[in-house]
Amino acid sequence: RDTLIALFLLLACAVPCSNAKTPLEFFVATNGNDNNPGTLSSPFATLERARDAIRTYKAAHGGSLPTGGATVNVRGGTYTIKDAAQQGLKTSPMLTLETGKDGGSAGAPVIYRAYEKESVTLSGGVQIPVSAFSPVGGKTGQYVADVSKFGLHSFGELHPGGLGTCASNKAEVTVNGQPMILARYPNIDTSTGLWKWMHISKVKSSTSFTFTDKVVNTWKNATDGWLHGYWKFDWADSYVKIASIDTSTSTITTEKDTPPVYGYEPKARFYGVNLLVELDAPGEYYIDRVNKKVYIIPMTGKLKDTDVVVVSQVQTLISIGKSSTEYTGVYSRPDYGSVPGHNEVPWYPPSHLFERQKAAEKLPTVTASSIGNIQLINFKLEHTTLTPLMAIGNNITISGVSARLAAADGMVVHGYNNTVTQSLVEYVGCVGVSFSGGDTQSLTRSGSYFSGNTVQYYARWKRTYQPGIGFSGVGLQVLHNHLYNAPHQAFTGSCNDCKFSYNNVTRMCYEVLDSGAWYAGRSWVHRGSEISYNLFQHIQMLEPTALGSRSVQGVYFDDQLSAHKCFNNTFYDVHRGILVGGGRRHQIHDNFFKKATLAISLDDRGETWQKQYCTPPNGKFFQELEAVHYKRPPWSTHYPNLPNIANEHPCLPVYNVIVNNTWCCDGLKKCKFFDQDPATVKKWMDTVKDNVQKC
Repeated sequence: RDTLIALFLLLACAVPCSNAKTPLEFFVATNGNDNNPGTLSSPFATLERARDAIRTYKAAHGGSLPTGGATVNVRGGTYTIKDAAQQGLKTSPMLTLETGKDGGSAGAPVIYRAYEKESVTLSGGVQIPVSAFSPVGGKTGQYVADVSKFGLHSFGELHPGGLGTCASNKAEVTVNGQPMILARYPNIDTSTGLWKWMHISKVKSSTSFTFTDKVVNTWKNATDGWLHGYWKFDWADSYVKIASIDTSTSTITTEKDTPPVYGYEPKARFYGVNLLVELDAPGEYYIDRVNKKVYIIPMTGKLKDTDVVVVSQVQTLISIGKSSTEYTGVYSRPDYGSVPGHNEVPWYPPSHLFERQKAAEKLPTVTASSIGNIQLINFKLEHTTLTPLMAIGNNITISGVSARLAAADGMVVHGYNNTVTQSLVEYVGCVGVSFSGGDTQSLTRSGSYFSGNTVQYYARWKRTYQPGIGFSGVGLQVLHNHLYNAPHQAFTGSCNDCKFSYNNVTRMCYEVLDSGAWYAGRSWVHRGSEISYNLFQHIQMLEPTALGSRSVQGVYFDDQLSAHKCFNNTFYDVHRGILVGGGRRHQIHDNFFKKATLAISLDDRGETWQKQYCTPPNGKFFQELEAVHYKRPPWSTHYPNLPNIANEHPCLPVYNVIVNNTWCCDGLKKCKFFDQDPATVKKWMDTVKDNVQKC
């Protein structure tokens, strides 16, 4: 009988038995074993074993956790997935937390954290020993390794992408925690970090054009060569695959199934990439996908015994509320039609990019029953072929987490009452963080905060519409963050009643014209957001433009976006401070502009090429308003000026208030505050007054 009782207790306590008032606690360590009990002295080896221990406890206690919840303490070290090389890009995440199984509650959260002050790295890569590399004969500084000896066989493929899309699920190479550059020509300017380009000479067809740089002739036999360019406009980039090169006519023909965004244009800028023959600069790499070989030229020019070379293999490291196998990293691009009278350019509203991305990613609808009350504290997530962290749910806290060296986005955080704080995102291929929540139809606020974080060196692979923070929803708060060094935007998306305050935004838009560090547009639905107390500095186009003027701005209310508040911001060393592209009811006051060629610009594009979109009752803007029932509560009461918009000169930029701003040329030869005269301001029924020039 005693033996049976002991056996029963052993089975019942497959996890440590706990008083309902005593929180659960487990430990994971690199020297642990999943057959251990998960204690400090006998830890588990994997996060998923600790997760399963929590599941077992909940199953034995009616689905509940004790007061105080459960904590998984992860000891210091680097954690990898044992069979990542064999599974390749199909490898499951290191930790998957599912709705209905793995969440906590308000008084009993589930916490995964680095133990005390120990440094914990979760890596989705496979380290290749330095001893596996050998010098390539006749190639200065080049080294090659046959990585099939370590089980690597899957490297993903390059994809073209489209406007605002990130088609990236591919292996990359890092050395000593720094990203390498896929072999290319022309090389990046090492003194400035700016990219160099070639230019189309003559367009011959929809899939071919001529070139003048004879270096291109050496790519004739490349088997997987690509071109990356701004093919029609200097604000829209995409990749195209080389089909053939005719050296006798200096003609490149590209694959039909990788068409350029908007077609080819003479003078358009581009470069060649994924070309072994162009592996010639320190910091470059090339992966021979057929022969399973990795070629590198180390940043220092010579490979040292202490160097750490890693090839990424895992798509996602931590997935909360969503299986990583559902996430393709390839966003759909539906047809939004064209804008008549504007060169018949297909109209893909950038304000809707993140709504379209969410739909394409199949992000689940977040409800009260979705997974929640999860905390991730002090982890380093590195080396992924897609996105290191997917967090879909409610009351999720992400603190002190770094997401680095990802081929696609850094983080995707979606839901209600989520918080991301004191975290770092850097060296990612596309968007820094996709941050969303709330419901536009009902104007239900998300209650989510993104505060005190650093997002930098993103958009390494796809350059345009890959912001540091992509936002979507209602009531998001983005506060006290530092965003640094990107070719295009810091913030982009669509939002109602969101707040962007006390952020430091530095060195943006240096490669892409007609852009803004804070950007949203083409919607009357999305309104009521606040941009305040931010610093926008060094917002300048630095690379030579090929297909347009060098126009970039700190804040860009594009294409009739309306009813936002922009106040108490500082704009320093910017081409333009604020551009209001035909919008109405903006409140712009108490900003300081120093060293801005033009402080504030306002136009009436709704009266010209966008007139049909703002014309009632069937204009696209009115159709979108009807879809949210803007004449009924909560819309009619929350935005009381909106129901009568059809009767208030809908296509004019009316009722904007631009007051109490200060501007200073700071040595610029050409500098002014505003680009409209008093008669025009009166016609548009705007208020522009008490703006002073003072240094």
